[in-house]
Amino acid sequence: MSIKNTYITKMFSFKSMAAVVFGISICLYDIYAYFAFANYISEPIQIFEAFIIIGNYSHFFLPFFLGNLFLISDAPFIDEMCKYEIIRIGRQRWITDKMIYIVLASISYSLVIFISTVLCSFICCPTYFFNNWSNAILILTEEQPLFAANSFKFEFPYPGLTSNLSPLSAVGMTFVFCTFYSIFIGIILLVFNIFWQNKYGFIIASVIHILGYAFIFTLDGPPLKYSILSWAMIKNYFSGIKNYISPLTSALLFITLIVILAELGRIAFNNYEL
Repeated sequence: MSIKNTYITKMFSFKSMAAVVFGISICLYDIYAYFAFANYISEPIQIFEAFIIIGNYSHFFLPFFLGNLFLISDAPFIDEMCKYEIIRIGRQRWITDKMIYIVLASISYSLVIFISTVLCSFICCPTYFFNNWSNAILILTEEQPLFAANSFKFEFPYPGLTSNLSPLSAVGMTFVFCTFYSIFIGIILLVFNIFWQNKYGFIIASVIHILGYAFIFTLDGPPLKYSILSWAMIKNYFSGIKNYISPLTSALLFITLIVILAELGRIAFNNYEL
């Protein structure tokens, strides 16, 4: 099965579509508080701000990520036909195709969430496309009003993000780094499913994700810069954290980790029992 056919068959299966709908639903449910806040103060919002917030707010990142995790939860996608495909094209070509699918599925998922937040912003609030931040998000980042937290259960206290980046730059970086993280976790899931015959990949990927939160929220624990999850949220690069890694460094680290894990998966698949 070609990469194109793999993508079409798996991405548009009932399970995958359900995972995508789940991710969209929970992301839009979470971000609605921002729309309510903006409407309350009668301020239009920049069309990309909802996606930027979802990809940079720790409490929102879990639902944003879960849909993608469910999307590729059964990697390496062993089924009744795979034996015949492997005989025809070889183990290495077959597993490489599945890794490429994880990359494409992660990019597609991020793109679907992006489009959904843009459409929902357009429907729920007055919006504009100009490349400048709205008063609504600037109030949240710079003034950090208590009434927003109390009345709308919403806050976004990251002035470094809005002062250092334009909305267009922020949405591009958010998309790239969130997708890097999704691919990283997806490849981890695939590799450990290969090592343990489809038994523990989802659990291990989930534990690694949860440990990322432990690094972020444990004040006396490991430094924030050692949380791979924190690399996915670009607001950390502009928050004044001492000795925090640069975006370029984390991008190179993401690529390096993904390549190393992928190579381990390719080697381990030679001994996978079909």
